[in-house]
Amino acid sequence: MSEYDIVIVGAGIVGSLLAARLAPHARLLLLDRDVSGLPGSTGHAPGFVGQVNAIPALSEVAQRSVRLYNSIPGGFATAGGMEVALGVHDEPDLDADIAAVDALKARAALAAAAGLPHRLLSGAEARALAPTFVDQRALAAVHFPSDGLANAKAIARHGQEAARAAGATLLDADVSAVVKTASGFRVDSSQGAFAAAHVVVATGVWGGQLLPSLKATAVSVAHPYGYAGKRAARPTLQPFVRFPAQHAYARDHGTRDGIGSYDHESVHYALGRVGALDNAYGDWESRIAPALNRAITLLPPKTAESFRNYRTPQRDGVHEVSAGSVPYAFNGLFTVTPDALPLVGALDVGDGAGLWCAVGVWVTSAGGVVGVLADQILEALGKKEADGVDADLRRAFDPRRFDGRDEGELETAALGKYNDIYNKAEQEAKPGHKRQKSNL
Repeated sequence: MSEYDIVIVGAGIVGSLLAARLAPHARLLLLDRDVSGLPGSTGHAPGFVGQVNAIPALSEVAQRSVRLYNSIPGGFATAGGMEVALGVHDEPDLDADIAAVDALKARAALAAAAGLPHRLLSGAEARALAPTFVDQRALAAVHFPSDGLANAKAIARHGQEAARAAGATLLDADVSAVVKTASGFRVDSSQGAFAAAHVVVATGVWGGQLLPSLKATAVSVAHPYGYAGKRAARPTLQPFVRFPAQHAYARDHGTRDGIGSYDHESVHYALGRVGALDNAYGDWESRIAPALNRAITLLPPKTAESFRNYRTPQRDGVHEVSAGSVPYAFNGLFTVTPDALPLVGALDVGDGAGLWCAVGVWVTSAGGVVGVLADQILEALGKKEADGVDADLRRAFDPRRFDGRDEGELETAALGKYNDIYNKAEQEAKPGHKRQKSNL
Protein backbone atom coordinates (compact mmCIF):
# COMPACT_ATOMS: atom_id res chain seq x y z
CA MET A 1 0.00 0.00 0.00
CA SER A 2 1.50 3.34 -1.09
CA GLU A 3 2.07 5.84 1.71
CA TYR A 4 1.75 9.60 1.63
CA ASP A 5 1.90 12.47 4.08
CA ILE A 6 -1.31 13.92 2.62
CA VAL A 7 -4.08 12.57 0.44
CA ILE A 8 -6.50 15.13 -0.99
CA VAL A 9 -9.77 13.71 -2.27
CA GLY A 10 -11.32 16.04 -4.84
CA ALA A 11 -9.46 17.94 -7.56
CA GLY A 12 -11.81 20.85 -8.09
CA ILE A 13 -10.65 24.43 -7.57
CA VAL A 14 -10.18 23.91 -3.81
CA GLY A 15 -8.43 20.54 -3.89
CA SER A 16 -6.17 21.53 -6.76
CA LEU A 17 -5.10 24.86 -5.26
CA LEU A 18 -4.56 23.17 -1.90
CA ALA A 19 -2.40 20.52 -3.54
CA ALA A 20 -0.28 23.26 -5.13
CA ARG A 21 0.23 24.90 -1.72
CA LEU A 22 1.12 21.70 0.12
CA ALA A 23 3.01 19.63 -2.44
CA PRO A 24 6.36 21.43 -1.93
CA HIS A 25 6.26 20.43 1.75
CA ALA A 26 4.95 16.85 1.76
CA ARG A 27 4.48 13.62 -0.15
CA LEU A 28 1.06 14.31 -1.62
CA LEU A 29 -1.56 12.40 -3.58
CA LEU A 30 -4.46 14.18 -5.31
CA LEU A 31 -7.37 11.89 -6.17
CA ASP A 32 -10.47 12.50 -8.25
CA ARG A 33 -12.62 10.37 -10.52
CA ASP A 34 -11.44 12.65 -13.35
CA VAL A 35 -8.70 15.02 -12.25
CA SER A 36 -8.45 17.08 -15.43
CA GLY A 37 -12.08 16.63 -16.45
CA LEU A 38 -13.43 18.47 -13.37
CA PRO A 39 -16.76 16.66 -12.98
CA GLY A 40 -17.69 18.59 -9.84
CA SER A 41 -19.20 22.06 -9.52
CA THR A 42 -15.89 23.66 -10.55
CA GLY A 43 -16.63 22.37 -14.04
CA HIS A 44 -19.85 24.38 -14.38
CA ALA A 45 -19.26 27.34 -12.03
CA PRO A 46 -20.38 30.65 -13.61
CA GLY A 47 -17.32 32.33 -12.10
CA PHE A 48 -18.80 35.51 -10.61
CA VAL A 49 -16.52 36.94 -7.92
CA GLY A 50 -18.08 39.68 -5.83
CA GLN A 51 -16.01 40.75 -2.84
CA VAL A 52 -18.67 42.64 -0.89
CA ASN A 53 -20.43 40.56 1.72
CA ALA A 54 -22.36 41.30 4.89
CA ILE A 55 -20.29 38.60 6.61
CA PRO A 56 -16.77 40.03 7.03
CA ALA A 57 -15.06 36.62 6.88
CA LEU A 58 -16.51 36.00 3.42
CA SER A 59 -15.49 39.43 2.20
CA GLU A 60 -11.95 38.83 3.45
CA VAL A 61 -11.45 35.48 1.72
CA ALA A 62 -13.04 36.83 -1.47
CA GLN A 63 -10.46 39.61 -1.57
CA ARG A 64 -7.68 37.09 -1.05
CA SER A 65 -9.14 34.96 -3.83
CA VAL A 66 -9.03 37.86 -6.27
CA ARG A 67 -5.37 38.50 -5.45
CA LEU A 68 -4.52 34.85 -6.06
CA TYR A 69 -6.61 34.50 -9.22
CA ASN A 70 -5.02 37.60 -10.69
CA SER A 71 -1.63 35.89 -10.40
CA ILE A 72 -2.76 32.91 -12.51
CA PRO A 73 -2.57 33.29 -16.30
CA GLY A 74 -6.10 33.36 -17.66
CA GLY A 75 -7.49 32.95 -14.16
CA PHE A 76 -9.32 36.22 -13.67
CA ALA A 77 -10.79 39.09 -15.67
CA THR A 78 -11.28 42.32 -13.72
CA ALA A 79 -14.45 43.23 -15.56
CA GLY A 80 -16.06 44.70 -12.47
CA GLY A 81 -19.40 43.89 -10.95
CA MET A 82 -22.60 45.88 -10.73
CA GLU A 83 -25.74 45.55 -8.61
CA VAL A 84 -28.80 47.11 -10.17
CA ALA A 85 -32.13 48.24 -8.74
CA LEU A 86 -34.99 47.91 -11.21
CA GLY A 87 -38.36 49.57 -11.38
CA VAL A 88 -40.41 46.70 -12.75
CA HIS A 89 -43.84 47.31 -11.25
CA ASP A 90 -47.07 47.25 -13.23
CA GLU A 91 -47.99 50.42 -11.37
CA PRO A 92 -45.72 53.05 -9.79
CA ASP A 93 -44.49 51.94 -6.37
CA LEU A 94 -42.37 54.68 -4.86
CA ASP A 95 -41.81 52.88 -1.55
CA ALA A 96 -40.52 49.76 -3.32
CA ASP A 97 -38.23 51.82 -5.54
CA ILE A 98 -36.81 53.72 -2.57
CA ALA A 99 -36.23 50.46 -0.71
CA ALA A 100 -34.37 48.99 -3.70
CA VAL A 101 -32.08 52.00 -3.99
CA ASP A 102 -31.49 52.08 -0.24
CA ALA A 103 -30.38 48.44 -0.43
CA LEU A 104 -27.72 49.52 -2.93
CA LYS A 105 -26.56 52.23 -0.56
CA ALA A 106 -26.21 49.61 2.16
CA ARG A 107 -24.05 47.53 -0.18
CA ALA A 108 -21.91 50.58 -0.91
CA ALA A 109 -21.46 51.08 2.84
CA LEU A 110 -20.27 47.48 3.18
CA ALA A 111 -17.75 48.08 0.39
CA ALA A 112 -16.49 51.19 2.14
CA ALA A 113 -16.07 49.27 5.40
CA ALA A 114 -14.07 46.60 3.57
CA GLY A 115 -11.90 49.16 1.78
CA LEU A 116 -13.20 48.11 -1.63
CA PRO A 117 -13.62 50.62 -4.48
CA HIS A 118 -17.22 51.36 -5.37
CA ARG A 119 -19.39 54.00 -7.01
CA LEU A 120 -23.11 54.69 -6.92
CA LEU A 121 -24.59 55.16 -10.38
CA SER A 122 -27.78 56.54 -11.85
CA GLY A 123 -29.88 54.27 -14.05
CA ALA A 124 -28.51 55.97 -17.17
CA GLU A 125 -24.92 55.45 -16.00
CA ALA A 126 -25.62 51.78 -15.34
CA ARG A 127 -27.03 51.35 -18.85
CA ALA A 128 -23.97 52.97 -20.36
CA LEU A 129 -21.63 50.68 -18.43
CA ALA A 130 -23.43 47.40 -19.21
CA PRO A 131 -25.87 47.97 -22.10
CA THR A 132 -26.14 44.25 -22.85
CA PHE A 133 -27.69 43.55 -19.45
CA VAL A 134 -29.28 46.81 -18.29
CA ASP A 135 -32.05 48.85 -19.90
CA GLN A 136 -34.30 51.79 -19.10
CA ARG A 137 -35.90 49.98 -16.17
CA ALA A 138 -32.75 50.60 -14.09
CA LEU A 139 -33.32 53.06 -11.26
CA ALA A 140 -29.77 53.06 -9.90
CA ALA A 141 -26.77 50.81 -9.40
CA VAL A 142 -23.61 50.36 -7.40
CA HIS A 143 -20.44 49.48 -9.29
CA PHE A 144 -17.53 47.50 -7.80
CA PRO A 145 -14.65 47.89 -10.30
CA SER A 146 -12.26 45.38 -8.68
CA ASP A 147 -14.78 42.52 -8.86
CA GLY A 148 -14.70 40.23 -11.85
CA LEU A 149 -14.90 36.86 -13.51
CA ALA A 150 -12.91 33.78 -12.51
CA ASN A 151 -12.10 30.95 -14.90
CA ALA A 152 -12.53 28.16 -12.36
CA LYS A 153 -11.35 25.45 -14.74
CA ALA A 154 -8.17 27.30 -15.64
CA ILE A 155 -7.44 28.02 -11.99
CA ALA A 156 -7.95 24.39 -10.97
CA ARG A 157 -5.75 23.09 -13.79
CA HIS A 158 -3.07 25.62 -12.92
CA GLY A 159 -3.11 24.26 -9.38
CA GLN A 160 -2.87 20.71 -10.67
CA GLU A 161 0.15 21.50 -12.82
CA ALA A 162 1.86 23.34 -9.98
CA ALA A 163 1.25 20.40 -7.65
CA ARG A 164 2.59 17.95 -10.21
CA ALA A 165 5.68 20.10 -10.78
CA ALA A 166 6.31 20.08 -7.02
CA GLY A 167 6.30 16.29 -6.95
CA ALA A 168 2.67 15.45 -6.17
CA THR A 169 1.00 12.38 -7.64
CA LEU A 170 -2.31 13.02 -9.44
CA LEU A 171 -4.51 9.99 -10.00
CA ASP A 172 -7.94 9.33 -11.50
CA ALA A 173 -9.80 7.11 -9.04
CA ASP A 174 -13.19 6.78 -7.37
CA VAL A 175 -12.80 6.97 -3.59
CA SER A 176 -15.14 4.73 -1.61
CA ALA A 177 -14.03 5.25 2.00
CA VAL A 178 -11.68 7.01 4.38
CA VAL A 179 -10.84 4.69 7.29
CA LYS A 180 -9.04 5.58 10.55
CA THR A 181 -6.08 3.31 11.28
CA ALA A 182 -3.59 2.99 14.11
CA SER A 183 -1.03 5.11 12.24
CA GLY A 184 -3.28 7.52 10.39
CA PHE A 185 -5.82 6.86 7.63
CA ARG A 186 -6.48 4.50 4.76
CA VAL A 187 -8.14 5.81 1.62
CA ASP A 188 -9.90 3.07 -0.34
CA SER A 189 -10.33 3.69 -4.05
CA SER A 190 -10.85 2.04 -7.41
CA GLN A 191 -7.10 2.23 -7.88
CA GLY A 192 -6.29 0.54 -4.58
CA ALA A 193 -5.75 1.67 -1.01
CA PHE A 194 -3.43 4.46 0.11
CA ALA A 195 -2.08 5.20 3.58
CA ALA A 196 -1.76 8.79 4.77
CA ALA A 197 -1.08 10.73 7.92
CA HIS A 198 -3.53 13.41 6.77
CA VAL A 199 -6.59 13.25 4.52
CA VAL A 200 -8.46 16.23 3.12
CA VAL A 201 -11.96 15.75 1.74
CA ALA A 202 -12.69 18.46 -0.84
CA THR A 203 -15.40 16.72 -2.84
CA GLY A 204 -18.03 19.45 -3.10
CA VAL A 205 -21.57 18.09 -3.39
CA TRP A 206 -20.32 14.60 -2.48
CA GLY A 207 -18.87 15.72 0.86
CA GLY A 208 -21.48 13.94 2.93
CA GLN A 209 -20.69 10.61 1.27
CA LEU A 210 -17.22 10.27 2.74
CA LEU A 211 -18.02 12.40 5.80
CA PRO A 212 -21.49 11.48 7.11
CA SER A 213 -21.11 14.04 9.90
CA LEU A 214 -21.63 16.73 7.24
CA LYS A 215 -24.87 15.39 5.80
CA ALA A 216 -27.01 18.06 7.48
CA THR A 217 -24.56 20.94 7.10
CA ALA A 218 -23.32 20.44 3.52
CA VAL A 219 -26.59 20.35 1.61
CA SER A 220 -26.73 19.98 -2.17
CA VAL A 221 -29.25 22.04 -4.14
CA ALA A 222 -30.35 22.52 -7.73
CA HIS A 223 -29.61 25.79 -9.50
CA PRO A 224 -30.61 26.94 -13.02
CA TYR A 225 -28.08 28.61 -15.26
CA GLY A 226 -28.54 29.39 -18.93
CA TYR A 227 -26.36 30.32 -21.89
CA ALA A 228 -27.45 32.37 -24.89
CA GLY A 229 -26.61 31.35 -28.43
CA LYS A 230 -23.01 31.78 -29.51
CA ARG A 231 -21.87 35.10 -30.98
CA ALA A 232 -18.69 36.97 -31.81
CA ALA A 233 -16.71 38.13 -28.80
CA ARG A 234 -17.17 41.77 -27.83
CA PRO A 235 -14.13 44.09 -27.80
CA THR A 236 -14.32 44.37 -24.00
CA LEU A 237 -16.06 42.47 -21.22
CA GLN A 238 -18.88 44.33 -19.55
CA PRO A 239 -19.29 44.13 -15.76
CA PHE A 240 -21.28 41.21 -14.48
CA VAL A 241 -24.69 42.33 -13.28
CA ARG A 242 -26.76 41.30 -10.29
CA PHE A 243 -30.42 42.18 -9.79
CA PRO A 244 -30.62 41.66 -6.01
CA ALA A 245 -34.35 42.17 -5.59
CA GLN A 246 -35.08 39.66 -8.34
CA HIS A 247 -32.41 37.11 -7.23
CA ALA A 248 -30.91 37.05 -10.73
CA TYR A 249 -27.51 37.70 -12.27
CA ALA A 250 -25.93 37.82 -15.73
CA ARG A 251 -22.50 37.95 -17.34
CA ASP A 252 -20.53 37.95 -20.56
CA HIS A 253 -18.77 34.59 -21.10
CA GLY A 254 -16.83 35.76 -24.14
CA THR A 255 -18.77 34.16 -26.98
CA ARG A 256 -22.00 33.69 -25.04
CA ASP A 257 -23.97 35.53 -22.39
CA GLY A 258 -25.10 33.71 -19.27
CA ILE A 259 -27.85 34.16 -16.72
CA GLY A 260 -28.84 32.49 -13.47
CA SER A 261 -31.52 32.83 -10.82
CA TYR A 262 -32.18 31.97 -7.17
CA ASP A 263 -35.81 33.06 -7.39
CA HIS A 264 -37.34 29.66 -6.71
CA GLU A 265 -37.92 27.24 -3.87
CA SER A 266 -34.87 25.33 -2.68
CA VAL A 267 -34.66 22.00 -4.48
CA HIS A 268 -32.75 19.65 -2.21
CA TYR A 269 -30.67 16.83 -3.67
CA ALA A 270 -30.50 14.37 -0.78
CA LEU A 271 -27.29 12.49 -0.08
CA GLY A 272 -28.47 9.25 -1.68
CA ARG A 273 -29.47 11.05 -4.85
CA VAL A 274 -26.17 12.93 -5.12
CA GLY A 275 -24.20 9.78 -4.41
CA ALA A 276 -25.58 8.15 -7.55
CA LEU A 277 -24.28 10.95 -9.79
CA ASP A 278 -20.91 10.89 -11.53
CA ASN A 279 -20.87 14.66 -12.09
CA ALA A 280 -22.39 17.74 -10.50
CA TYR A 281 -25.14 18.21 -13.06
CA GLY A 282 -28.69 17.34 -12.09
CA ASP A 283 -31.52 16.56 -14.46
CA TRP A 284 -33.49 19.63 -15.47
CA GLU A 285 -36.16 20.41 -12.87
CA SER A 286 -39.53 21.89 -13.78
CA ARG A 287 -39.48 23.69 -10.42
CA ILE A 288 -36.52 25.84 -11.44
CA ALA A 289 -37.53 26.69 -15.01
CA PRO A 290 -39.93 29.58 -14.19
CA ALA A 291 -37.18 31.36 -12.24
CA LEU A 292 -34.83 31.30 -15.20
CA ASN A 293 -37.61 32.46 -17.53
CA ARG A 294 -38.35 35.41 -15.23
CA ALA A 295 -34.67 36.30 -15.07
CA ILE A 296 -34.42 36.46 -18.85
CA THR A 297 -37.23 39.05 -18.95
CA LEU A 298 -35.08 41.41 -16.85
CA LEU A 299 -32.64 41.78 -19.73
CA PRO A 300 -32.92 44.23 -22.63
CA PRO A 301 -35.10 42.75 -25.40
CA LYS A 302 -32.23 42.07 -27.82
CA THR A 303 -30.28 40.17 -25.15
CA ALA A 304 -33.36 38.32 -23.96
CA GLU A 305 -34.02 37.21 -27.53
CA SER A 306 -30.60 35.52 -27.64
CA PHE A 307 -31.84 33.09 -24.95
CA ARG A 308 -35.10 32.36 -26.75
CA ASN A 309 -36.14 28.70 -27.08
CA TYR A 310 -33.21 27.49 -25.02
CA ARG A 311 -32.70 23.75 -24.78
CA THR A 312 -32.67 21.90 -21.46
CA PRO A 313 -30.61 18.74 -22.01
CA GLN A 314 -30.58 16.01 -19.42
CA ARG A 315 -27.41 15.80 -17.39
CA ASP A 316 -25.62 13.37 -19.69
CA GLY A 317 -26.26 15.62 -22.70
CA VAL A 318 -25.09 18.98 -21.36
CA HIS A 319 -21.57 18.81 -22.77
CA GLU A 320 -22.76 17.81 -26.23
CA VAL A 321 -25.23 20.69 -26.38
CA SER A 322 -22.75 23.20 -24.94
CA ALA A 323 -20.31 22.41 -27.75
CA GLY A 324 -22.86 23.70 -30.27
CA SER A 325 -24.22 27.18 -30.80
CA VAL A 326 -27.80 26.89 -29.53
CA PRO A 327 -29.05 28.51 -26.31
CA TYR A 328 -29.26 26.03 -23.45
CA ALA A 329 -29.82 25.82 -19.71
CA PHE A 330 -28.80 23.27 -17.13
CA ASN A 331 -29.21 22.36 -13.49
CA GLY A 332 -25.86 22.91 -11.78
CA LEU A 333 -25.65 21.42 -8.31
CA PHE A 334 -23.77 23.13 -5.52
CA THR A 335 -23.56 23.11 -1.73
CA VAL A 336 -25.12 25.39 0.86
CA THR A 337 -24.47 25.48 4.61
CA PRO A 338 -26.65 26.67 7.52
CA ASP A 339 -24.80 29.96 7.94
CA ALA A 340 -23.48 30.50 4.38
CA LEU A 341 -19.91 29.96 5.58
CA PRO A 342 -17.81 27.09 4.20
CA LEU A 343 -16.90 24.02 6.23
CA VAL A 344 -13.12 24.17 6.37
CA GLY A 345 -10.72 22.76 8.93
CA ALA A 346 -10.05 19.77 11.14
CA LEU A 347 -12.84 17.27 11.74
CA ASP A 348 -11.12 15.55 14.64
CA VAL A 349 -8.67 16.57 17.34
CA GLY A 350 -6.41 14.62 19.69
CA ASP A 351 -5.83 10.99 18.73
CA GLY A 352 -8.09 11.35 15.68
CA ALA A 353 -6.25 14.35 14.26
CA GLY A 354 -5.43 14.30 10.58
CA LEU A 355 -8.87 14.33 8.95
CA TRP A 356 -9.72 17.64 7.29
CA CYS A 357 -12.46 18.98 5.04
CA ALA A 358 -13.03 21.86 2.64
CA VAL A 359 -16.68 21.61 1.62
CA GLY A 360 -19.26 24.24 0.69
CA VAL A 361 -16.55 26.49 -0.72
CA TRP A 362 -17.61 28.55 -3.74
CA VAL A 363 -15.26 29.95 -6.37
CA THR A 364 -15.61 33.41 -4.82
CA SER A 365 -13.97 32.18 -1.61
CA ALA A 366 -11.85 29.26 -2.78
CA GLY A 367 -8.51 30.98 -3.22
CA GLY A 368 -8.65 32.67 0.16
CA VAL A 369 -10.00 29.65 1.99
CA VAL A 370 -7.23 27.42 0.63
CA GLY A 371 -4.62 29.62 2.30
CA VAL A 372 -6.40 29.39 5.65
CA LEU A 373 -6.56 25.59 5.49
CA ALA A 374 -3.06 25.11 4.08
CA ASP A 375 -1.54 26.96 7.03
CA GLN A 376 -3.39 24.73 9.50
CA ILE A 377 -2.17 21.57 7.78
CA LEU A 378 1.41 22.84 7.54
CA GLU A 379 1.32 23.57 11.26
CA ALA A 380 0.09 20.02 11.92
CA LEU A 381 2.98 18.70 9.81
CA GLY A 382 5.47 20.79 11.74
CA LYS A 383 6.30 22.79 8.61
CA LYS A 384 5.04 26.14 9.90
CA GLU A 385 4.93 27.90 13.24
CA ALA A 386 1.50 28.88 14.51
CA ASP A 387 1.09 32.65 14.43
CA GLY A 388 -2.61 33.16 15.18
CA VAL A 389 -3.04 35.52 12.21
CA ASP A 390 -6.17 33.82 10.87
CA ALA A 391 -7.63 32.65 14.18
CA ASP A 392 -10.95 34.39 13.53
CA LEU A 393 -11.30 32.85 10.07
CA ARG A 394 -10.46 29.39 11.40
CA ARG A 395 -13.18 29.71 14.02
CA ALA A 396 -15.69 31.03 11.49
CA PHE A 397 -15.10 28.13 9.08
CA ASP A 398 -14.62 25.36 11.66
CA PRO A 399 -16.65 22.38 10.38
CA ARG A 400 -17.40 21.34 13.98
CA ARG A 401 -19.20 24.59 14.82
CA PHE A 402 -22.61 22.94 14.47
CA ASP A 403 -21.85 19.95 16.71
CA GLY A 404 -24.78 19.08 18.96
CA ARG A 405 -27.37 20.96 16.89
CA ASP A 406 -30.52 19.27 15.61
CA GLU A 407 -29.87 17.87 12.12
CA GLY A 408 -33.35 18.73 10.84
CA GLU A 409 -33.00 22.34 11.90
CA LEU A 410 -29.52 22.56 10.34
CA GLU A 411 -30.72 21.19 7.02
CA THR A 412 -33.66 23.58 6.99
CA ALA A 413 -31.35 26.51 7.72
CA ALA A 414 -29.01 25.47 4.92
CA LEU A 415 -31.84 25.22 2.40
CA GLY A 416 -33.03 28.65 3.52
CA LYS A 417 -29.63 30.11 2.70
CA TYR A 418 -30.07 29.20 -0.96
CA ASN A 419 -32.39 32.18 -1.46
CA ASP A 420 -30.10 34.49 0.52
CA ILE A 421 -26.63 33.68 -0.78
CA TYR A 422 -25.54 37.32 -0.44
CA ASN A 423 -26.65 37.32 3.19
CA LYS A 424 -29.24 40.07 2.97
CA ALA A 425 -30.56 39.09 6.39
CA GLU A 426 -27.15 39.77 7.95
CA GLN A 427 -26.89 43.04 6.03
CA GLU A 428 -30.25 44.28 7.30
CA ALA A 429 -29.36 43.26 10.86
CA LYS A 430 -26.26 45.46 10.91
CA PRO A 431 -26.42 48.59 13.09
CA GLY A 432 -27.32 51.67 11.10
CA HIS A 433 -29.21 49.86 8.35
CA LYS A 434 -32.43 51.75 7.75
CA ARG A 435 -34.66 53.08 5.01
CA GLN A 436 -33.82 56.58 3.94
CA LYS A 437 -34.83 58.98 1.21
CA SER A 438 -32.88 58.33 -1.97
CA ASN A 439 -31.19 61.21 -3.80
CA LEU A 440 -30.07 59.16 -6.81
